[in-house]
Amino acid sequence: MASLQYQVYWTTPNQAQTSMAWVEGFRRAMLPWQTGGAYLNYCDTDIEDWPQAYYGENFPRLVKVKRQWDPENLFHFAQSIPV
Repeated sequence: MASLQYQVYWTTPNQAQTSMAWVEGFRRAMLPWQTGGAYLNYCDTDIEDWPQAYYGENFPRLVKVKRQWDPENLFHFAQSIPV
C-alpha cells in the first residue's frame, strides 16, 4: 500500500490556474490505480464521496460516536464527521 499526495507550487499569481489544472489532470490520470480511499490528513474538498473515501464502513459508527461525545459539533471542519 502507498500514499500519494498531490502538490503544486507557483511563484506568480498568473501561474495558479495552469498549475492547478496540471495537478488535477495528473490526479485524474492516476485514478485507475487508486483504491478510492483517501487519507484524512490530506484534506481534499474535491472528493465527492469523502465519508466513504476517508472512513469507509466505519462512517456510520463514527457518526454515532460524534453524536454522543460532540453533540454541539464543536470540533468541525469542511469534511468532519457530522452530528
